[in-house]
Amino acid sequence: MNKEKIKKEACCDGKYVLQTTTSLPSDKIVGAYKRLWMIEHAFRDIKNIFKIRPVFHWTPQRVKGHIFICFLAFLLTTSLQKKLLEKGVKENVWKVIRDVKKVRAVTLYVKDKAYLLRTDLKGLAHEAFRAVSLRVPSQVQKL
Repeated sequence: MNKEKIKKEACCDGKYVLQTTTSLPSDKIVGAYKRLWMIEHAFRDIKNIFKIRPVFHWTPQRVKGHIFICFLAFLLTTSLQKKLLEKGVKENVWKVIRDVKKVRAVTLYVKDKAYLLRTDLKGLAHEAFRAVSLRVPSQVQKL
C-alpha cells in the first residue's frame, strides 16, 4: 500500500459532486442523495417479495406505469413501516408482509351454502392489521 497516496487522497473522502436542476439548498440535496440507498433497497425488496423480474417496456406510457407501480409499492411499504413503529413493532416491514402473505381464504360449500374460511394468522400478520387499525376478518364468513 502506498500510505503517502492514501493520506493525500484522504482530503476528498466524504465529498460529493452532485449536479441538479432543483433550487433546494445543498444540504437538502446531499441528504436526499445519502438516503438513496433506502429507495434502492426498497426496490430490491419489492422485486423479491412480489416476484417481479426484469420487465422490458417499449412505450413511454408503460415505463411511466411501471415506475408509478414501484413508487406506490414503496410508499405503501414505508407507510406500513411507520405505522408499525408507532404501534411499537420494531420488526422489519418485509417480515410482517411475508407473514401476511401466508394468510389464505378458501371457499367452502356446506349443504349448498358457501362460506369463506380464513387460515390462522401466523407470526406478525396480526400486527399488520393492528398497525393500520383494521380488525382481523372473521375466520368464517357466509357468502
